[in-house]
Amino acid sequence: HQHCRNNKQSTSFPTYTSKHRHDMMKVIFVAATSLLLRSSVFSGTFGIAAAAAAATTTTADAPLQKARISCDANYSTSCGRTNSQWLASKVSSELAARLDAAGNIPIQDLRDITNGLLNEEKGFYPFIVERSTGVLVGHGVDATFVGLTVEQVFEKIGLGFSDAENLHRRFNQAADEGGNFVQYLWYDHDQINSKLAYVMPIGDKYYVGVGYRN
Repeated sequence: HQHCRNNKQSTSFPTYTSKHRHDMMKVIFVAATSLLLRSSVFSGTFGIAAAAAAATTTTADAPLQKARISCDANYSTSCGRTNSQWLASKVSSELAARLDAAGNIPIQDLRDITNGLLNEEKGFYPFIVERSTGVLVGHGVDATFVGLTVEQVFEKIGLGFSDAENLHRRFNQAADEGGNFVQYLWYDHDQINSKLAYVMPIGDKYYVGVGYRN
């Protein structure tokens, strides 16, 4: 502006066309997306949840948390990640210590899971799946899921279009890695939501997951 005044040129600001505005919005969007992906909530390499939730990957994360924090599983916060890790680790270690000689979880422990005895307040609950078959053997909030495969559960809740078979593979991959977050679609509160679950192995035959809405 001062340069224009010194040269006795027009001091009016340039006129922005719709193309200029469009280009500026693209720059702002890219910058904002970059900041979100670098934040603690979106850290890792998992993709955006698509309609079929097939492109999402498991993500490495910080060491397991040692304490629970008070927060709600229905909100996307770093606290949700902490509690999911904490409860999955707790259930995994407790049940692994009680496996029978064949590596199976005792029936009473599975009943305790399904009866909600290992749930935490404000929406954090475990689900347990048999790794070889994809059959749920315990679920902290819905006993009708027990005995169904992951694919059958998704059909039951109206998400049959989602690639549940691929989701089971990604859950297994997270368990193979000793524990990881997996992002996927889930139907609750009368709407489809994106969820992020921390999945860990229980011995060689099962995995346990605990998630929150993100």
